[in-house]
Amino acid sequence: MAFFIEKMTADEIREGLKQTKTVIVPVGVVEQHGFHLPLSTDIINATAPIEFTKDRLNAFVAPCVNYSYSGGELSGTINVSAHVFALYVAEICQELANMGFKNFVIIQGHGGSENRSALKDALGVMLQRNEKMRDATVCEFCSDEFSKTAEDYILNRYLPEHDFHAGVVETSMILYWKGDLVHMENMELDAEPIVRGMRTDPDWYEKNE
Repeated sequence: MAFFIEKMTADEIREGLKQTKTVIVPVGVVEQHGFHLPLSTDIINATAPIEFTKDRLNAFVAPCVNYSYSGGELSGTINVSAHVFALYVAEICQELANMGFKNFVIIQGHGGSENRSALKDALGVMLQRNEKMRDATVCEFCSDEFSKTAEDYILNRYLPEHDFHAGVVETSMILYWKGDLVHMENMELDAEPIVRGMRTDPDWYEKNE
């Protein structure tokens, strides 16, 4: 079963570490997902699979890191510099290592090339400089990599355009996890340039400033 850190006491953490030294760190972002999906879409995609499989896990689960770099421009998006985000996650992992954790699984509900690159660098430095991390195992991946179908859509194997953002994959996922938060009646609004651009190319905003 999963051990959710925010629900535990200090003594329970110590006892749990006798059973497992693996910790999952979910990461999301507060970000626009068109006009039909909630701003918490990437937070849900990082945390809902863990909740769904909690009875089959033998791992601790850290509280979700809700802020990272999006690049989105619609109202509600909260951008944090990719390097600030990466250092923040690395420091969280360092503190977890100081507690005695050895295996780190970072699940990103929002990937983003900037986030992944910065996080890889920050974790690399941490692994080199923190003695307690020398024998640690760190795994980082995006939530859409759970599913071969999702990956195929994103890699443009089913649609004439990529399905990066607020498209078929993310809409389907949120309909499954939190269907009450999806506003399908607003789908027609998602033809606006910003939304269409973000769905076609994840780095669209950098090319159209």
